[in-house]
Amino acid sequence: MTETGKPIPEVAENLDIHPGTLHSWVSRARRNGSPSSDRPVADPSPGGRLRESELVEPERLRAEAREKG
Repeated sequence: MTETGKPIPEVAENLDIHPGTLHSWVSRARRNGSPSSDRPVADPSPGGRLRESELVEPERLRAEAREKG
């Protein structure tokens, strides 16, 4: 959502995670200097679906959450 501009609840649903968890991750990333949501997006994927490259980081974050859980 920081790159696509999609709302957190929509992205959370696509990733099958709780929206609060994603919101927490986004807030932490923004505090740590990650790109903000006003950053231009290059060629959004057709049909609004997430591209594979857009899923890599959330997959890593889900694995990290499972390890902590």
